[in-house]
Parts: sequence; structure tokens; C-alpha cells
Amino acid sequence: MDHHAPTEPLLASGWAIALIAGAIAAGLTAVIGASLPAVVVLGVVAFGVFGVLLGKGGVELTDGDHVDHSGDHH
Repeated sequence: MDHHAPTEPLLASGWAIALIAGAIAAGLTAVIGASLPAVVVLGVVAFGVFGVLLGKGGVELTDGDHVDHSGDHH
């Protein structure tokens, strides 16, 4: 029997957070003196990762006390 709670709705501000994370990553990369292509690539990758995780709801929030009993058939 599966006792999962309903999934939370998508984080509406997820894409905005992803954009900010990409900008921060690009900015920090530029501050340390990396080349322009490296700055752009790192910014895009950070945006992509955070966008998938937050913008599309790819992170499933679970209860910390949940224990998987799928192997226990008593």
C-alpha cells in the first residue's frame, strides 16, 4: 500500500529563482576572471539545473519520517 501525500503544486517562482541562480553563477565566474564563453556556459547550466528542479517541479518534497517498507512483506 502506498501512503504518499499529494504532491505540492509547482513552485510559481521557480523560473525566477533559476534565472537569479544562473546570473549569480555567471557573475561569480566573471569575478574570478574566467573567459566569456565559460561565464555564459556556467550561467546557462546553472539556470538549466535550477529551472528543471524548481520551475518544472522536479523536486519531490517528502516527509522526513517516511520509511520505505516495500521489501517488508509480513
